[in-house]
Amino acid sequence: MKKQKFIKNEPKNPKATVVILHGFKSSAKKYRKTAEQFYNHGYKCIRFNFTGHNEEIAKTGLTPRVKQAKKAIEHAKEPVLVFGSSLGGLIAVIASAENNKVKALALRSPVTKFELGIKNKIKKKNHILLKPHGIKCKKRFLQDAKKYNAAETIKKVKAPLLIVHGTKDKKVPLKGTKWLIQAANEPKKLVKINAGHLFNKEQWKKTTELAANWFDAHLD
Repeated sequence: MKKQKFIKNEPKNPKATVVILHGFKSSAKKYRKTAEQFYNHGYKCIRFNFTGHNEEIAKTGLTPRVKQAKKAIEHAKEPVLVFGSSLGGLIAVIASAENNKVKALALRSPVTKFELGIKNKIKKKNHILLKPHGIKCKKRFLQDAKKYNAAETIKKVKAPLLIVHGTKDKKVPLKGTKWLIQAANEPKKLVKINAGHLFNKEQWKKTTELAANWFDAHLD
């Protein structure tokens, strides 16, 4: 694995560090405005690209990504807050379990189990095509992803949990988030918005604002 590179946004006297974990086919670059919004709330932000984020056919499993997230949390100056989106939401839960350094979590449309929402697996010559997502992956990727279930692991997370999820999400079903929030420890909050899996600019801004306010409310 290549040396992990962190992108940082840091105000003069940050009140905490937000570790931002991007989604499956996303990147740290796409979270620049999110980081700027947290920065304007007085938070230092750390973001990075997960290994395999730009693979045309996914072969890098979740395990290396979880290790990267744990390393970012370890690297961050306390207190630490975690913001995870989509697959980054699942990874945020796994990486924050039994970690007293994490003071609060905010998740956007988090994956609970990777295969939840997948209706068909079509075997191709050199990969498996997952429908309706259109994801191409190797068998070993799916085998590794099956190890992780956020609804089970969330029981080991003691930090306050906020989840924002779109009611029209076809890719990451809302029912998974309902299982997740039900299993989570208090304090916890689920905010539903009228959106699909991909949020527009205003929905993103609202989600980040909700997360920043949640972090503000739960800092020691």
